[in-house]
Amino acid sequence: MPEPDGGPVRAREPFRARPGWRVLAVVALGGLLGGTARYVLGLAIPAPAGTFPLTTSAINVSGSFLLGLLVGLGARHGLPVQVMTIVGAGFCGACTTFSTFSDDLVHLCEKGQVRQSLLYAVASLSVGPAAAAARLALGAL
Repeated sequence: MPEPDGGPVRAREPFRARPGWRVLAVVALGGLLGGTARYVLGLAIPAPAGTFPLTTSAINVSGSFLLGLLVGLGARHGLPVQVMTIVGAGFCGACTTFSTFSDDLVHLCEKGQVRQSLLYAVASLSVGPAAAAARLALGAL
């Protein structure tokens, strides 16, 4: 089938994102800040071993909320891509981590806290996205 302009069909190269060094630096800076924030909050508000990981849950839900706000504001007001990159991919990506959630879940299971682990898994996998969706809707106002 010919192209819409009548020319011959050409094989198209698949899209490949090639971020420049500035984008990588911005994401790294946001990640440094987000990872540091997570670490400091974990030290400041430690959850006792074998109990519901409230600190990780609060960090992940608040990060999801912040990401939803960012995307909502970006959609409504057109935030600069640099802000979306440093806060969204960098800060929120490093602050809210699936690996910490997974580690906490494994520790609860190892301690025999099956009910706590199920509650934690269900709460984390439902409340985080719900917070992001709610804030996305509010940010778009």
